[in-house]
Amino acid sequence: MAEIYIENRTSINIAPFEDIIKNAIIQTLENELIRFVAEISVVFVDNDEIANLSNEYRGIFAPTDVLSFPQFSPGEIARANSWAISENPQEILVLGDVVISMERAIEQAQDYGHSLEREIGFLTVHSILHLLGYDHETEAEYRQMNKKQDMILDLINMKR
Repeated sequence: MAEIYIENRTSINIAPFEDIIKNAIIQTLENELIRFVAEISVVFVDNDEIANLSNEYRGIFAPTDVLSFPQFSPGEIARANSWAISENPQEILVLGDVVISMERAIEQAQDYGHSLEREIGFLTVHSILHLLGYDHETEAEYRQMNKKQDMILDLINMKR
């Protein structure tokens, strides 16, 4: 279960993607056995805004496809999940924020030869896994995250 807030700061209509985003988030949370109510915001921006955010938070001034801003460490999420299972499954936990560059998503969909819907689905799953503590800094982390992404994208019928 999730409280999902979607904001569009671009001139591109994102309404056709809202169900994809919600489904990707819900399937990711279910796949990871999250039992609390996760509050997540997803914001669509342009390349300039995401480059500024990337510079501010990562020290890299360049447009990227997605940024994730988790509110908790993996250990804190595990404790909250355990508590929700035993005490209060309706507890709402602000899991974090996701920022997606719609311009980069369009470019990448074209570069990879798949639909924009698939790219938005992928970026959403990828970013939610980051909110849950997954990363891809090492080869082992990369393989684990890719395996989870592929499985979830298959569940939502968006595998390549």
